[in-house]
Amino acid sequence: MNRSSFRLLVAIPLGLATAIGLFCFMSWMVGSVKTGMSDDQAPMAFDMVMQEQDSQSQRRQRKLPEPPKVPEQPQSLSTPATASAPMPQVQAPDASIDMNMAFSDVGVAINMPSINVSNNVSNNIAEGLTQGIGQQQQAMPLYRAQPNYPARLLKRRVEGFVVMSFTINEQGKPEDIEVVQAEPTKAFARSAIQALRGWKYQPKIEGGKAVKQGGQQVKIEFKISQ
Repeated sequence: MNRSSFRLLVAIPLGLATAIGLFCFMSWMVGSVKTGMSDDQAPMAFDMVMQEQDSQSQRRQRKLPEPPKVPEQPQSLSTPATASAPMPQVQAPDASIDMNMAFSDVGVAINMPSINVSNNVSNNIAEGLTQGIGQQQQAMPLYRAQPNYPARLLKRRVEGFVVMSFTINEQGKPEDIEVVQAEPTKAFARSAIQALRGWKYQPKIEGGKAVKQGGQQVKIEFKISQ
C-alpha cells in the first residue's frame, strides 16, 4: 500500500467524525437556548390603531385672476388745422362738335370733333367717304383712325384734302393705297395714308371665303375751325 492510499483511509474517517461532532454541537446549542427562556418572557405585541379625524368637506373655491388693466391712452395731440389751398380752375377750351351729316350726289361728309394741339389752336379734321356712282360698291369702314394735322401746316393755318384709292384685303385692311388727288400737293398725303392704314373694313365674302375688294376711294379733308 502506498502513502497516498494510506492518507485517504485516514482522512475520510476523520472528516466524518468532525462533521458529526459539529452537527451535535449545533443541536445542543439550539436546545439550550430554548430551555433557557422563561415563561414570563412573553413576546411583545403591538396594536396599532389609526384614528380618523372628523373633518367636514370644504368646497374649494377658485378665484379668477383679475383682468389686466388697460393702459390709459394718451390724449390725442390736436393737429393744427391747415387751410386748404384752393385748387386752380383750369378752363378747357371749348371744342364744338358738329355731327351733322351732309348728303350729296357724290358722297357723305362727316365733321369730326376738334383736336387740341400744343399751341391751344383747335382744328377740325373732316373725313368724307366718297361713294362713286359706278359698278364697284364703296364699303363703309367699321373703324376709322383719325389722322394727325401736320404741325407746320396747322401753324400756317393751311387747309386741304387728299383723295386716295385702295383695295380691301381678306383681313379687312386697306392696301395698295394710291393718292389720286391732293390739295395742296403732297402736303397732307403722308398723314392721310397713315390714317387710312389703320382703318378696318368688313371683308367681302364670296363662296364662303373672304376675297379682296378693289376700286375703293376715300376723301379726307383737313380743315381748321374758325
